Amino acid sequence: MIIHGTIEKQRKIKPRRGVLLPGAPDFIFPQISTLKKLYNIEIKFKNLYLKKIKVELRFNMIFVKNLKSVSDQEWTTTEKYPGVRWKFLIDADFTGSSGLSLGFAEIAPGGNLTLHYHSPDEIYVVTSGTGVLNKSGELEQIKKGDVVYIAGNAEHALKNDGEETLGFYWIFPTDRFSEVKYISANS
Repeated sequence: MIIHGTIEKQRKIKPRRGVLLPGAPDFIFPQISTLKKLYNIEIKFKNLYLKKIKVELRFNMIFVKNLKSVSDQEWTTTEKYPGVRWKFLIDADFTGSSGLSLGFAEIAPGGNLTLHYHSPDEIYVVTSGTGVLNKSGELEQIKKGDVVYIAGNAEHALKNDGEETLGFYWIFPTDRFSEVKYISANS
């Protein structure tokens, strides 16, 4: 996660106007080293002028998620995709992460993630069951252990043709799932 902000602080030390102050943050903002230690963050300074210092904070975020860790999160469903439900594991709206979003979906036997497309690329990692992947009209059987890459704007669908629940992780190169606009290919 990157947070952009501006810290303004004036000190009695006044160099010539517009002079860049190398190393200025350490002596102007003694609390910077405390921030680094407490929050495990990387701090980059840009435009180091005495009156206004722009700061970029990069949190070195590492966390582990699984279905058990999000057990309090309700499953999301919609009538548009019968027999399909999902949860969010890595998503800026839930975890503050950035750059990738990941969730877990289940398709009940007979359930169908109907033909659709969206602009970002997507990856499926199949964890259980079997299904038929519709790749723009070409059908392919997928099963536990398969990894599927779907290019942006490629029409695709997934139907559970087995007797057990089809489970898979999805990954998008977006901060949050809500940024992905699903467009029905049948309209």
